[in-house]
This record gives sequence, structure tokens and C-alpha cells, in this order.
Amino acid sequence: MNFLVLLLVVLILRFTPWRSGFPLDLVNGWSKALSPRCQQWHPGLALAALLSPLLVLWVLDHLVAGLAYGLLTLLLHVVLLLLCVGRSDPLGSLFDQLRQALLRNDHQAASLLAERDLGLTTEGPEELRAALQGRMVWETAHGYFVPLFWYLLLGPLGALGYRLLQRGQGFSWPAADWSARLCHALEWLPVRMLGLSFALVGRFEQALGALRDYLANWDQAASLVSTRIALAALGPPDTSGAVALDQARRLLLRALLIWVVVWALISLA
Repeated sequence: MNFLVLLLVVLILRFTPWRSGFPLDLVNGWSKALSPRCQQWHPGLALAALLSPLLVLWVLDHLVAGLAYGLLTLLLHVVLLLLCVGRSDPLGSLFDQLRQALLRNDHQAASLLAERDLGLTTEGPEELRAALQGRMVWETAHGYFVPLFWYLLLGPLGALGYRLLQRGQGFSWPAADWSARLCHALEWLPVRMLGLSFALVGRFEQALGALRDYLANWDQAASLVSTRIALAALGPPDTSGAVALDQARRLLLRALLIWVVVWALISLA
């Protein structure tokens, strides 16, 4: 059933207005509402409160199991996975204005948009192109690939647990540090699996060399690892900025296709 859930979610993200997941960002809302109430709590207790929806959803998943020929379970899994995807739509609307500015060769406007919308401060067109490619890669990695990995491995609660931790580290409260450490641990393996996918669909030798550099490195941030391997797979951004963004988008879509095909073969086997 996991493959059917994955297929439905991909179709929803591709062909419906729900490009950034479920319309209500319940995960962020839960984290935002909880953080001011737990300021004086022990970090472990605050972390348990952050992850408490997992218990409720585990009970709900077991209650609906087998009902209506499994359709309720299918619907629950689709909704949960939609809750877990990133909200920024990195393969769509996030870079639309930037791409239009780059198509006009208006690098000043593109730099201002990158600083305003993405917090990227760069010097020169080449640095801007590389920074935009890297941001697209990381937004897609933590928004789609990491939740997908844990969904395929542990089911919807694995994906939701990652998303709760990912949102929990963004607030100033006792569980922030623990959330960041657990989030780093959950990102370590899927980011390197994503790097292997980049090698298969991009410049193989260069991407594989970059992957080897980070293969046994625990401390390096997942955002840096995914960006470095992706840039190695893409090569130097010596084209126009809009073309560089399109190249990064195609690389990510091909990597996503590899994940879907591999899981389809596993499901058939």
C-alpha cells in the first residue's frame, strides 16, 4: 500500500493546488502553539510533548485498519504524508520570481529577491547561481526526500516524527537542541542516499567523489552535504541563472524518479 500512497501524493502535489502539501500546516501550528507553554520544562519532557501526536495517530491508524477494505487507512496515510512534505514548493513557485528576473538578465533584482525571500547574500552572478541551486536542492531534500525515506522505511509516523522534529528545532524552547540533534540523525542516511541518486543521474565520478568525502562524516550538516554533492553532479554553474535553476530542478526530478522506480520494484518483489 505504501507505493499506492506515494503515487497518490505525487499526483496530488503535481496536478492539484496542494503543491505545498495539506492546506493547513498542522505540524507547524502544533510546534508553534506548544513552544511558549514549555519554556520551563525539562528538554526531555518538552520533546515528548512535541512528539505526542505520534501516539494519537498510532492509535487512530490501528483503529481504522481493515475498515472499508483499507480505504480509510489509505486516506489517513495520504493525509499524513501530505502533512509531512515541505511548505515552500521548491520545484515550483518558490523560485518563479527569481527565474523571471534571471531570464531578463536582471541580476540586481535577482540578488534582492534572493536576499528578501531566501536570506541569501551573494556577490556576483556565479555565486548567486550556485547559491540558488544549493537552496533548491536543500529545500527539496528536507521537504520531500527525507520524509519520503522515513515513510517508506517506518510508515507515516516515521515521516511525521521527522517533520515534528524539523519544525521543533526552529523555535526557542527547551526541546530545540534535542530536536536538532535527532533531526540531524534522521537526515544523515537519506541525504547520502540522495547523494547516490545524484551520482546516478548527474556527473557520476564527480558526485561519487563528493559523496565519498562525506560518507563517514557524522558532524557535517545535511544541508551542506546535499548541496555539495548536488553541485558536483551538476558541474560549475557557467550557464545563465535561469538555466542553472532548470538544471537543478531536472536533477532533483530524475533523482525522485529513481526513488519511485526502486520502491515500485521492491513492492512488486
